Amino acid sequence: MPGVVPYVREGPITYQVISTVSGGQLVMPDTGGAVKICTANATTCLGVALHDAGVRTSQDAQNPANLAQQPDYLAVAYGFDLRVTYNTAAALGVILAADANGQVKAYTAGTTPFDQTVGRCTEPLGVAGAGTVARARIGPML
Repeated sequence: MPGVVPYVREGPITYQVISTVSGGQLVMPDTGGAVKICTANATTCLGVALHDAGVRTSQDAQNPANLAQQPDYLAVAYGFDLRVTYNTAAALGVILAADANGQVKAYTAGTTPFDQTVGRCTEPLGVAGAGTVARARIGPML
């Protein structure tokens, strides 16, 4: 086989946020078409936030020099290899599930339902433990 042509999806997808989200956190749907940070064992993960976003605040009676604020729309990536925060140790290739605060955890066969999986660990040396920011391939969501 002389070569392989990769299939690349278009993306990311943009959603409005219902609460403050930091780049690298997993997000899930909320009411009214908005998104929020994924909860532990979420089955509706949409992907990874590519930047920080927050709810738009009123600018009335504020100093014009302080008008800068985070965008209230968020770019969400899926089907990509991105850096996320792990809540558990994980070896290269291990299946991942959503955990609290938009983090990921290692999938546990027999304990974690398969519909909670969000991707695979792609960190070459694996992840040593909780709080580590490392590579993961998130999506595509089923």
